[in-house]
Amino acid sequence: RSPYRIILSCCDTARFATVGADELLGLVTALLPLGTAGVVACSAPVNDAAVVPLMVALHEALGTGLSLAEALRDARAGLPADAVHRATGWAFTAFGAA
Repeated sequence: RSPYRIILSCCDTARFATVGADELLGLVTALLPLGTAGVVACSAPVNDAAVVPLMVALHEALGTGLSLAEALRDARAGLPADAVHRATGWAFTAFGAA
């Protein structure tokens, strides 16, 4: 049985490859049909040190009952204003309905 929510905090976990004219192949597209309701994944290489405050804030927000998308939004808003942290925050996307 697949976990309800999955957070993939490493680089390129949201990357997809096209298969034929109308299919995408990737880790996220493999997890959602297996029963995972929501996934947070990254579409680009990111700075390891900049991911830490994002993931801490994301998990804290989830602990308050927010959805993955809401928690990611709030975690991004709390990041330092420098370019590295902002780019890191925007490299992550919430998929699904959890």
